[in-house]
Amino acid sequence: MTHIWYQPFLTIVLNNGGWKSPKLSMLGVHPEGYGSKFTCNQLSVGFGPDMPDYAGIAVAATGGWAWGKRLTAGSPLEETMMEAVRIVVDERRCAIVECVLEST
Repeated sequence: MTHIWYQPFLTIVLNNGGWKSPKLSMLGVHPEGYGSKFTCNQLSVGFGPDMPDYAGIAVAATGGWAWGKRLTAGSPLEETMMEAVRIVVDERRCAIVECVLEST
């Protein structure tokens, strides 16, 4: 009989609402180009307020085996982190916590 040994883990995603590297790279090469007039969301490299539920996508990718939660401003951080650690330690499942950071 083959045994598969794995170590469950907790992943914390700090979601800052965008990924500007592709646009900045483009502007470095073509500062006046056609793409320079578009926002990151229009170039499909921004997340914006209507971003997908990345924690939910990660859970779905495991067929529901992993646990995940998205935290926004006002969400119960301490309770969520304690639950995530409990999932990993007691249930031996992976946990994903996505923290959506406020824009400054």
